[in-house]
Amino acid sequence: MFKLRDPSIDLINDGKFRIVDPGPLHAPICGFSIARDIDFSLTLETEASADAKSTSVEHPSGTVRLNTEKVELVNDAGIKAVMSGVQPHSYIITDYFGPGVRKETSRVHLLTVETAAATAPAYTIEWLQNVPSKPFVWPDLLETLTEPGAGNGIEFSEKGLRLFDQEGRQGFSRNSARVTIAGHHLCACSLDRPDDEAKNRPGIIVYAGIPDDLTRKKIRTALGFALGSYLVETGHTIYDHDWRIVSASVRSAYSLGQRAFDLFTLPLAHLSDHNWLHELGRQKLTRLLNALVEKYDDLDLGNLSWNYWHARTATVHIAPAHYGAAIEALQRSYMKLNPDKVPTTILSRAEWTTLRSAIGNTIMAASATEEQKRLLGGKVDSLNARPQRELLASVLRELDIDLGVDEDAAWRRRNSAAHGSPITSGKEVSAIRDMRLLEGLFHRMLLRAADAADAYIDYASPGHPIRPLKQPPENVVTAAGR
Repeated sequence: MFKLRDPSIDLINDGKFRIVDPGPLHAPICGFSIARDIDFSLTLETEASADAKSTSVEHPSGTVRLNTEKVELVNDAGIKAVMSGVQPHSYIITDYFGPGVRKETSRVHLLTVETAAATAPAYTIEWLQNVPSKPFVWPDLLETLTEPGAGNGIEFSEKGLRLFDQEGRQGFSRNSARVTIAGHHLCACSLDRPDDEAKNRPGIIVYAGIPDDLTRKKIRTALGFALGSYLVETGHTIYDHDWRIVSASVRSAYSLGQRAFDLFTLPLAHLSDHNWLHELGRQKLTRLLNALVEKYDDLDLGNLSWNYWHARTATVHIAPAHYGAAIEALQRSYMKLNPDKVPTTILSRAEWTTLRSAIGNTIMAASATEEQKRLLGGKVDSLNARPQRELLASVLRELDIDLGVDEDAAWRRRNSAAHGSPITSGKEVSAIRDMRLLEGLFHRMLLRAADAADAYIDYASPGHPIRPLKQPPENVVTAAGR
């Protein structure tokens, strides 16, 4: 029966596959299995005779390279599978009885499966981890029907998703959101699991159709920002109209070194359509997701999200530097889109050319060594660049965002973190608030630049008030004096 779980690994382990091209592995191979580690990496274990050989080129330890090694498999039904990025890393040889057995362990980057079915693809399920069900009030339901003859697979309904599972338990849960993003109809769900899996917070995105990898990445990135949670993609499966597998892909997933599961859920904006606490309103959620997907390339959200989520996992002594880098990256993207709105130099090109020539002549005439002159000359070229603080102020003015007193101080202090300065004893609380202020400033800039929302959640202030994007957090000195 149809189950809401990634079928790829079970399909390989239970599908009577044989390895037809061992790639870098020692062969001939008499047995194998593939599993996922606790860190979501794919691990392949193979068995061969003790004298098995490998045709792979040996690379010295420490070699930096792109691993393109592949292992190809097939079964009697004509289903083909490929393991890519296969890296053997350890083995043991046992010889208790007769000839020895070589047990080899390898890491696998990607496993793809292509079935022999001639049916047309119709649906895609993307398999995720770290999809929070709480504290949100999701807009739609995931219903499970168990009546005999009720159907097979999944169908979209007015209430969300309907799962047909005659071996399961009938019921429903409010843990899904059915939306249309960039023309793609989809439903995102957080799945309830037994206690041993609950810590990973599994979830799915079900698509009516076959969006390409980049489109799914854009939507997944936007959904992660909306939920305030780094979504860990472990693979996807494509089905036909009768929910038979057409193809599947499963990967060694990146979870920020498993730190993604320790992060607090911090949505960028309050998404309630009714001003309810923690509601994921369909209207505001759809607006935010569509806006971020539409601006994905313009704002370079692929790299920007990478900067942001690593800032979220950074410790307080270095996090301001990470948030500063994310803000500067967003600032550069905005300036690239609006080259005439924010000047990047102090003098015009003609004015600077004249002054640069005069400074160069003065340096050449100075009583200094050639090395000293060279060093001074190298610094001159940066004199005409507007300081980062001025650039930020100009970008914020264009975005109609007021920079708060505390935000400005946090921005100036980010360099202390970048240059390795320790947190002064007694200033630990201030350092934590600096981190939250810079995080909030990034949220405000991103929401405004993408026109994704009109308000943000102020995580730097007690009670996490909801404020207009223009309004900064209150200055703690001012607030305390009231």
